[in-house]
Amino acid sequence: MNEKFLKFKNKCFTILGLGISGIASLDYLLKVASETKIKIFVSDTRSLDSLPEKLRQKLDSNKECLDYEFGSVHSEKCLESDYLLVSPGINPQEKIILDAKKAKVQVFTELELASQMMNKYICITGTNGKSTVSSWLSFVLESPLCGNIGIPCLEVLNSSDNKDDWYVLETSSFQLAHSNHLKPKIAAITNITPDHITWHGSWEEYINSKFKITEYQDS
Repeated sequence: MNEKFLKFKNKCFTILGLGISGIASLDYLLKVASETKIKIFVSDTRSLDSLPEKLRQKLDSNKECLDYEFGSVHSEKCLESDYLLVSPGINPQEKIILDAKKAKVQVFTELELASQMMNKYICITGTNGKSTVSSWLSFVLESPLCGNIGIPCLEVLNSSDNKDDWYVLETSSFQLAHSNHLKPKIAAITNITPDHITWHGSWEEYINSKFKITEYQDS
């Protein structure tokens, strides 16, 4: 287990949405649950029967540290956690996100949680070119590549012995919109042109999400 995760000992995590990043979050948290005494709550608006059988078995076989709900809405039980791990596709203006912030529940993405356990990482974003630049950097540095490129960061962290070298994170505006703690050693914005404006609500909010990649950097 990554020693940096010990700061989350005895905490409770809600995973909001069991998509690719949600499943990666679930797998990682289950792996460290016995050592850290964390509790996990899963909330998904789909029906339980719609999930693959292997995933349903995983949920049922870990009830000592795991509880869940499936249905049309996310209940207020999500707000009883210390951390809300949000699928990047969930809009920041959705009621459950706004309620969590009012209740002082820290909102994370899977990418952001993983980044807190990395010693050195580079973040790349942009409307176009981020996948190309991220893939090139990963190749040149011989470093793990993860994030918006389709490989969850926690999945890479879970299987990697790469403790001191660089990680390369491709970050989307959706992931960055939920970010409040991302602090890469190096960050790059390839370009910004109008995109995903409906989801973000305005051109200004789209730009703001991109610049979050540098917001918490120091000198």
